[in-house]
This record gives sequence, C-alpha cells and structure tokens, in this order.
Amino acid sequence: MRKLLYQDVGQIDFVRRGFRLGPARGRLEAAGLTLLAGFNVVNEAGLDGLDLLSGIAPEMWGYACEGAAVACAVHDVLTLSRGRRLAALLAGPGRDHPYLVHMGAGWAFARLRLRPLRLPGALDPLLRWSSWDGYGFHQAFFRQPVGLTSNGVRRAIRDQGYGRAVWFRECADVAAVATTIAAFPLDRHADLWAGAGLAAAYVGGATPDDLVRLARHAGENRADLAQGAVFAAAARVRAGFVPGHTEQAAEILAGTACERAAAWTEEARRGRGGGPEEYMRWQAEVRRLWGSRRNARIEWL
Repeated sequence: MRKLLYQDVGQIDFVRRGFRLGPARGRLEAAGLTLLAGFNVVNEAGLDGLDLLSGIAPEMWGYACEGAAVACAVHDVLTLSRGRRLAALLAGPGRDHPYLVHMGAGWAFARLRLRPLRLPGALDPLLRWSSWDGYGFHQAFFRQPVGLTSNGVRRAIRDQGYGRAVWFRECADVAAVATTIAAFPLDRHADLWAGAGLAAAYVGGATPDDLVRLARHAGENRADLAQGAVFAAAARVRAGFVPGHTEQAAEILAGTACERAAAWTEEARRGRGGGPEEYMRWQAEVRRLWGSRRNARIEWL
C-alpha cells in the first residue's frame, strides 16, 4: 500500500499544472515539494521518517509537517485507526505546527475523495475545522474550482483554502489574484481574500510594494485579507521561527507585529467551543480586533 500511495513530486510543477509563471515560482514550488517530501517519508517510514528532513530550513518545516499530516490521516482512514497517527504527529514533531497539521488532514480527505471527517481524539476541537481549508486548497490546486455551489459554514472555510490556492495558481501576481477572486460570486469574496492573505503572509512571494497593492485590491474585504495575514503570523510565531517576509506581510496587511497578531488570535479564541460556527466567530473576532487595534499608519492603504 505504501508504494501505491507514493506521491510523484512532478505534480507540483507549475508548468505541468498550467499555473501562471513569475518570480515567486521557485518559492511556491518549494513549499509544495517540501509538503510532498513530508508525505513520502512518513508514508514510507512512519513519523520517524521525518528525521530524514531534519536538515531543511526552519522556514520550511511547517510544510513538511503538513505533508506528514496528509500521510498520517490517509493511513488512519484506510486502517480505521481512529486518528492514532495524526494524534501522534500533533503530540510529537508537529506540535508547533497545529495550523498546518490540521490543514494537511483536509488534504488527506481530498486525496481519498472524501469530505473531511472527524477522527476521534486526533484533532483540536476548534482547529479541526481548518481541515476544510486544506480540503479546499487541494481541490483548487489540483482541479479548477468550478460548479461548487453548496452553501454554509463549511463552504466558507473551504473557500479560504481556495483563496490560498489562488495565490499559488497566480504565482503571487497580485493583480491576477484580484482578478481571479473578482470572478467568483460576490458572497464568496471575503473568504477568498482571507485565504489569499494567509498565503501571502505565510509562504510569501510578494515584495512590500506588491503587498501594498494587494491591500488596495482587497477593497471592502480589507479586514478579511488582514485576518488571513494574522493567522499566518500566529502560525509562524507558534512554530518559533518567523521569516522576514511574514514580518513584512504582518506589518503591511495587518498593521501589526507578528507577536501581537499571535496574541490577537489567542485573545479571540478564549472561551470558544468547537463547532464550525465558532471557528468563523473566532475569525470574526480577529477582524474586530484588527479594526480596533491596528497601527494607524496603515490607514492610507
């Protein structure tokens, strides 16, 4: 089974995928390649396989953990192990990358042609809903996201994954990202912009001037873009390594330092339950905090 599950790294190639090409291509492809490397080593050797990737840059470790989560969740579902491997990842090498691990679980379900399921005891009650984000990213990265008209909270979270994928598909070209989002129905724009903000801040690929233009393109969805950037900053802070491009994105898109952004997510989460509506309320509270506490110097955007 492990040989059958092996993932060909060629599927990440932007030319093969038909994505836009640009200066950010190398950075964006590297993120995907590291994810697949994480999948393949864990698929082959279990979590101990991650030791083979110990030499990668700290900035890339989150992608390796995301790929490890895909492998763990796939094996958990196929062996009916009720999330045992995924729980071990969260308690072990993935403990500082919970956002990426939960998104990786969504990848796994998409790979298995399933909608994200609950794996008892494996996932955080609130963060587990970000598996729908990972599911949406996978679907948009590997397929054209057309004809999907279901409504509800799960679709909203899935659309955030679509927004992240748009950043990859358009190779961090901010004008193209804005044009692609604009082509979706208006009621989906907010979540798509949130996903684009998360990708812009987490994976990078844009210059500071590009980020300023991105904020202007977001228009009335400026708060959603900022919320995505805040979540990316919080994920980087939790991981213990914040690359320069994330620091820049937090300042430009969210008007705050990464540490402060991380504090907003913790404050907004306090006392929350575990349903999908609570996940969306968490994000809404982050947007409220952004609106009331961001640095005044970004008002000109």
